[in-house]
Amino acid sequence: MEVLGLFCVLGGVHLAFILWGGGRMQGITKALLLPPLAWYYAGAAEKFLVIVLLAVILGWIGDILLLKIKNEAFFKAGLGSFLLGHLLYIPAMLFFAGTVQVPLLIISVIIALPLGILMQRLIKPNKSLRIPVLVYGIIIEMMSLSALQLMAARPGIWGILVFMGSLWFLISDSLLGYFTFRTISKYGSFFIMLFYMLAQGSIIIGLANLGPLSG
Repeated sequence: MEVLGLFCVLGGVHLAFILWGGGRMQGITKALLLPPLAWYYAGAAEKFLVIVLLAVILGWIGDILLLKIKNEAFFKAGLGSFLLGHLLYIPAMLFFAGTVQVPLLIISVIIALPLGILMQRLIKPNKSLRIPVLVYGIIIEMMSLSALQLMAARPGIWGILVFMGSLWFLISDSLLGYFTFRTISKYGSFFIMLFYMLAQGSIIIGLANLGPLSG
């Protein structure tokens, strides 16, 4: 639990640097955010999955790459790193769900499609980034749909926490995509990172406390 406390402290300090100007320290605290979560998962997971740990590591790499978010090459690399992380979260979530509830999947896909189109129109990426942003949007929605399947199968606190984390990711990444192609204020950065930390923390804590389905 001490490492979760460290994650919260680093997160609070990072948010404070965003609001009051932290310069280089803001980048340092961002780069230090996810290692405590990886440490927590490795030591506390009731059912340890390597792919979950790899997803956190890929998120950490993405954090570092996006320190240079205005550089298109770094932005694409960071996007790719997070995309791979979300791809790893999907089978992990479905593993804990145990099965796919087809009626729920159909309903959720019908809802997700217009939301995905709306997200793409709001972000309005540069022409060279339209396809990467579209693919990323599809993958993160697939991750959230997988989290919904998990919550339906495991409706307790941990299943709910994982699903809420997937929604925090949708909000954080939508804000990030929107502001990447515009001028971002310190308040925009604040909410991007707040929702991002809630997303990663909720998913990792939820998955760490889920055991295999009984029976």
